Formats: sequence, C-alpha cells, structure tokens
Amino acid sequence: NLNTRVEELQSLMISFGELDVDGTYSATAGSPGFEDGKTRAGYEVLPGVAAGIVADVLSFDKLLESKFWEGTKFYQPTDFLWQPTLFQPVGGMDQVQHAFAQQVAALGGNILLNSPVKKIKWDSTKEKYIISVGQVGTEEPIYYEADYCVCNLAMPFLKNIIDSDLLNSGLEPEFKDALEAVFVAQFEPTQAPGYEPREDGYIPRFLACTSKVGWQANRSLWQGSPINLKTMAVEKSEVGVVPIFGGISWTDNEIQQIWYPSTAYQDEKGVLTG
Repeated sequence: NLNTRVEELQSLMISFGELDVDGTYSATAGSPGFEDGKTRAGYEVLPGVAAGIVADVLSFDKLLESKFWEGTKFYQPTDFLWQPTLFQPVGGMDQVQHAFAQQVAALGGNILLNSPVKKIKWDSTKEKYIISVGQVGTEEPIYYEADYCVCNLAMPFLKNIIDSDLLNSGLEPEFKDALEAVFVAQFEPTQAPGYEPREDGYIPRFLACTSKVGWQANRSLWQGSPINLKTMAVEKSEVGVVPIFGGISWTDNEIQQIWYPSTAYQDEKGVLTG
C-alpha cells in the first residue's frame, strides 16, 4: 500500500543519502576509533591516525544553483556503452594497434602505412571492390582489388570516398538511406527532418565540432603547491589535501572536462587531457 511504499522510499533515502532518521545530513568524521562518520561531502584533511576534517556540506540552494547536470555528461556511467570496466594497456593505448599488426603479420597479411584511401568503387564485372590508395610524394594512386571491404571511417567521411555508382546501386537500400541521412545531418543539418533552430544559435551535427588536447604540465597545476625538491615535501597548506589519482573533473568552462593522468601518480609532471 501507499504507506508501505513511503516507508520504503524513506529507508532508501536514509541509506543512499547517509541521512539520519529525521532526513537530514550532518557531516562528521565520527567518533575516534569507530567507523561511524558521515563523509559523503569529502575531506579537507584526510583521515589517518586522526579522524580528519570533513568538508563543509553544500547547501541545497548552492547545489541547485550549480546546475551540474547541465552541459556535462554527469550521468554518463548510466549509458549502456559506458558500463564495462575499461583498462589501459601497459605501455599506452597504441599497444592495441601494435598487437593487431603482429597478429596480421603472423597470418601472412600486410598492413600498408602512409596509404590514405581516396576512393572505394565496386566492379560489377569482376564482383570485386576497387580501392584507390594515395601515395606519399605523388598524386598517382595505387589500385587494389578486394573481395571484402571493411571500413571503420566515421560515416560522414564516406561522402567523398564512396563511389556514386556504389552508393546508388551497390548497397542495400536501407544502408544507403542511413548513409544519406548521416550526410545531411553532418553537412546540411538545417535540412534534416525535424530540425528546429535553437535559441543559442548552435547547430547540432551528426559529429560535433569537438577536439581533444593533451598537454604536459607540472603537478602543481592540478594538485596545488609544487614539491620542494630539497625537502621532498609540500607546503603545510597542502598537507592532508586529497590527492588526485586519475579521474575527471567537470567544469563550466567551454572545455567541459579535464582528464587527469592515470599513471606515474607521484611524478613532478603529468599529461592532462581536455
């Protein structure tokens, strides 16, 4: 009944929000020697031998004024494709392509480097794909015949690469319609079905105009005071500050997010991604 559901909701909120029986949240490091603190707000000074200092709780007004759920992917972990645990290969992400190349070589295949694909055609007589590939230092292409063509280009880039004959007669109608819809959404977004102008003037496209930048910086840029190399210590004001070991910070700046180094945590420098 309704009363039971209300009691269950209250129980959920008390447990999930670390509230007391009256429905309020009071930050406290807890009793010395006991793990009874309420620390969802985080710490200003990390606990250790002492109980630590718990950070002040944001007021409900400040929480709503921040509008942290707008303009960011705050709920990204709830998206299906973001649910699996992601690991970083030892030596960096490019180790994935090196391993792929080793497997191709082991099977007797070849990988052509510095060979951008210029055009993909279909030869109906031979029933083969004709791949036009550019060469470094010359405008003359090289042509390859293939029984299969597996393309991992972002779909909008196919507009100038896939041959018109192949697009019009060599593809399934549903796939052709999907490609043309993508082309319109990318290159003529205002002509897309259902398009309505936004008040801020932004025109959404199939692929947003974004960029990712990595830069190396001193640890002090994101972690506070620089390490004193003589004493190998930091200023007293940073003692007890929660260190940043990887992860992401959200910001209301246009950059939206900053990705911290996930390796070499104690080094003086690190590579940030924005």
